[in-house]
Amino acid sequence: MATITKRQGKNGLSYRIRVSIGTNENGDSIQKSMTWKVPSGMTERQAERQVLREADKFEELLDEEEFNSMK
Repeated sequence: MATITKRQGKNGLSYRIRVSIGTNENGDSIQKSMTWKVPSGMTERQAERQVLREADKFEELLDEEEFNSMK
């Protein structure tokens, strides 16, 4: 499950998407993150819906990478 954080910066609105992909041998959490910038002209509601889709895509990408590294 992704954690999504809304961020308002000098360059506009963006969202940080963080996904935990497991733990290392010391028991520390391994996390991957990405930033999705809201395109201009998009309403806040549209951005909220789109960031959920982007988070799903990011999780799927990480799952594929993990699966491919197991082969």
